[in-house]
Amino acid sequence: MNDWTWEFLPDAENVVGGLEPQVKVDVERLAQSLADAASVKYIGQVHR
Repeated sequence: MNDWTWEFLPDAENVVGGLEPQVKVDVERLAQSLADAASVKYIGQVHR
């Protein structure tokens, strides 16, 4: 196997360029909701 790797680090315009402003707002809201859910230490567990 060779040691070749490839990384693509797109900028924001490359990712969301051309989307309508409301779509961008909706995506940002959903992404924040996912980030908030991922930050919870115990998802779905009740602390006693």
